[in-house]
Amino acid sequence: MNLTDLFDTYSRQARLQPALLVLFPLFVTIAVWVPALYQAATGLIGLAVACGAVAYLAHFSRARGRKVEPRLYANWGGKPTTLWLSHSDPSLDAQTKARYHAFLENHVNGWIAPTPEEEARDIQAAEIAYDSAVRWLRENTQDRERYGLIFKENVSYGFRRNLYGLKSVGLSLGLLCVAGNGSALYYTSCVTSAAIKPEGLASLVLNLVLVVGWIAVVRESWVKDSADGYARALLAACDKIE
Repeated sequence: MNLTDLFDTYSRQARLQPALLVLFPLFVTIAVWVPALYQAATGLIGLAVACGAVAYLAHFSRARGRKVEPRLYANWGGKPTTLWLSHSDPSLDAQTKARYHAFLENHVNGWIAPTPEEEARDIQAAEIAYDSAVRWLRENTQDRERYGLIFKENVSYGFRRNLYGLKSVGLSLGLLCVAGNGSALYYTSCVTSAAIKPEGLASLVLNLVLVVGWIAVVRESWVKDSADGYARALLAACDKIE
């Protein structure tokens, strides 16, 4: 049994991979300093898969991502897919937005785009209308072959959102591994006077790079960029659906 038998593409890339990336520093550190334990652990992977441990990691990753999502939406002013349909949002030019509104009015049963005046008067009602249109688009773009870009952007957003949700865990574990590698190197060279293990030094550097990545890369703006990419791809389906 392998992971492709247990998880679809989205679950592997957007849910499981972020969780495994969090654990990666620990795997590397154990492999370098306690190889016997690492070999024993690799032998237990099949058992872990069979008992659902790997599935738990995927669900944990998803839960952490969904937990931070409302705060992200609040900071952004709403869901990008919904915001981009709003008259007040500048992400789409007026002509493109009008074309999308016209398409949705012609294809979504009973849907009418709010006017700028209606939107200004009742923004909550306008958001409900835009959310309804976006939901229709999602339901009608499930074909991964025909709408491959939408699926790709959705996976990218899921990966970044879930990784951002795991940031505190990943950063803490990364710092712990940095400290562990540093302590092991110090003990090896200064206490036992043995030669420094090149692989131990490499593990320290790798863990430092990963910590910097958690701090400098895995940020709210990084998630927002992917969310915008998904919004752009999904709304562009208005020009493709017949």
